[in-house]
Amino acid sequence: EQSSAFAVFSPRLASSVFRCAGPWLLFYLESLLLAAMTGAAALAILAGPPSLLLLLPWLAVAALLIYMRLLGRLAWWLAETMPAADDQSE
Repeated sequence: EQSSAFAVFSPRLASSVFRCAGPWLLFYLESLLLAAMTGAAALAILAGPPSLLLLLPWLAVAALLIYMRLLGRLAWWLAETMPAADDQSE
């Protein structure tokens, strides 16, 4: 958002937490639910026979892909609802 790899803080993104609280809360709720489901599935796999351990990498990759999808949806939602930045090139 800041057009630099060294810009760690973005005031515009920080203000979106208060301006668009609904999408942020939904993102964190869905992330928490995903983490809980992944953790429960991982514990069930670890409690089972050793041959089920082959499923852990698949579970981790699936959870990561779903999380990235949620993060992308949050970014899209914020881009649609936040007003455009004032570009004054004078």
